[in-house]
Amino acid sequence: IASGGGDNRIKLWDVLTGEAIATLSGHQAPINALAITVDGQRLVSASADKTIKVWDLNTSEELANLSGHNSFVNALAISPDGTILVCGSAERSINLLDVGTYVETGSLLGIESFINTLLFSLNGNLLISGGADHHIKLWDYITYEPIDTLDQHNSFINSLAMTLDGQYLVSTSADQTMNVWDLQTNMVLSSIAWPNTFINTVAIRFTGSTWQILAGGRGSNSIRIWNLDAAVPQ
Repeated sequence: IASGGGDNRIKLWDVLTGEAIATLSGHQAPINALAITVDGQRLVSASADKTIKVWDLNTSEELANLSGHNSFVNALAISPDGTILVCGSAERSINLLDVGTYVETGSLLGIESFINTLLFSLNGNLLISGGADHHIKLWDYITYEPIDTLDQHNSFINSLAMTLDGQYLVSTSADQTMNVWDLQTNMVLSSIAWPNTFINTVAIRFTGSTWQILAGGRGSNSIRIWNLDAAVPQ
């Protein structure tokens, strides 16, 4: 597991022992996002220092420093086939880069606010973004064209997670809610309120019999778990 925070450093952890096995130093401001390449060999980090760094997970060496942004880089995602890195920033941009060369191959137009979170679908050409304009946008990342906009939150979109089959999307927001979306219809199926909590992050796991939503937030200082089935009308 890799973690990054306000001390400008990245730590690598052994999940079996719970021990830190390496510390990666080089960023000059807090770490905002991390992504591991599909082959598990490299880590990509984004920071408030306006840079993206690439690290060798075997040696902990810095392999590349990408410094073309003019503002905080807030979000990263790597395509399921491992070929495309996307990054979102506070300068209202989503840029696509070749994972092998880290050369920019294109950008998504019409971004109206800074980007907080990015997510690839595991099937198809779908990229999903969320940001400060309260909107979730669906994109075809091959054609760079927008597909749809999901509007139900009343504040910043903080994080996104999707079931492995691509059917359901969960979004969290500074409006203290999580929404469960049906990606076949792009409609909200359920809205889960978490009062007095700025919901920072969300993940979805499959237990073998049901999908579960795991979310953490500032205010409650806790992690909560919901069964997704209970949030989806039958």
